[in-house]
Amino acid sequence: MSEWFAPDALLGSPIPPPRWLDRRSRSRHYRGAHVMSDLGPMYGHGSSRSVPGRWIDFELEEVRGHVNRPVVKGWAFGLAIVGLIVMYAAFLWLSGASRSDPWPGVITFIAIPIGWFAALFLVGHFEVELELRPHALAVRSWIDLFFDRPGADLGPPAHVTATWLDPGHIRLASPTADIVVSMRLWPSWMRTGIADHLDHWGIELHDPAHPHSHGSRKHRREREARAARE
Repeated sequence: MSEWFAPDALLGSPIPPPRWLDRRSRSRHYRGAHVMSDLGPMYGHGSSRSVPGRWIDFELEEVRGHVNRPVVKGWAFGLAIVGLIVMYAAFLWLSGASRSDPWPGVITFIAIPIGWFAALFLVGHFEVELELRPHALAVRSWIDLFFDRPGADLGPPAHVTATWLDPGHIRLASPTADIVVSMRLWPSWMRTGIADHLDHWGIELHDPAHPHSHGSRKHRREREARAARE
């Protein structure tokens, strides 16, 4: 029986990335600047700005070196909207006729922000980021990132083996660590693209259910052939 995952509207960020960071464009290399028409008319003629190519390349390298970077996801935006509505209702209740006991409204104003940040902290404990460092692959929870903790160091990618366990989990093993990474809180496009991302780092993702599948090796050979032709 297939596993159930929350929809991408909840697991992904509702804010779209810039054009050069969109996952459909990550294979491109921007050598020049990118013109964006995202400024209002108050800024004068053209209402556009130019993003230098070196900035774009830096951001692309950041994206290529991380999987599941921290973002405010759809469920958090939804909770924030609900919280704001409740807080607005509490404000209307407090600003009405004089209340003999204003504490319910005051407690609402205090409790909702605290509850929202508590939910972020709780889910962040289960969210995991993969980070390719100069000489090692690291696995860190979002809480580790928040507190600037190093997380688990798996050593050089050449010493790391990756294995599918089920649609929501992979195992990353090396001589220094053995970690099961949960992808249940990742959007679907990130789960389905993890094999290619690991392959880009030189790590082949083995699938015991299809032991004769060599998709990662095929992609690597195709890239090596293209590089040789260029």
